[in-house]
Amino acid sequence: MSAIIQDPDGNDVTVLLNYSGGMVDTLLRADTEADWIAGAYYYDLLSADEDGNVTAAPGVDIDYIGAVVLTPAVIDDEGNEVTPAVVDNRLHINLRISGAALAKVDENGYPKWQAMALAWASYGVDAAPNNQEIGKSFYGVTQIDPDTINIPKRVWL
Repeated sequence: MSAIIQDPDGNDVTVLLNYSGGMVDTLLRADTEADWIAGAYYYDLLSADEDGNVTAAPGVDIDYIGAVVLTPAVIDDEGNEVTPAVVDNRLHINLRISGAALAKVDENGYPKWQAMALAWASYGVDAAPNNQEIGKSFYGVTQIDPDTINIPKRVWL
């Protein structure tokens, strides 16, 4: 589900997201919630009101999945756990950007969502495989190629 976008110089760059129907969808895995929050504020994905309540910015939908089971537990015929489940306890997120969030630009007039995607493509390092997933890690947050996920936990409708 990767896409090709143009960088500010007009060069084609492959990024790990889907852009169709006026929406950008991407899958993320953060080492910590603090890593996610720092990046989300930087790219205007989160905002805080005057009381300090943090919410998704207008045009941003965030589906917090949390931990995911990589390998289910093995249970014997009597219901006893023979082998425990393998769980990835990092924060997993489905992110959708549309409307007002797509219109946000940086100080050079370049779309912020594209700057975010280019940061992973340009500065991210190949993530350690997690099952069969392929991704790019940048400041503790990995953007995952959705085509490499065996069983999606939740899918946008």
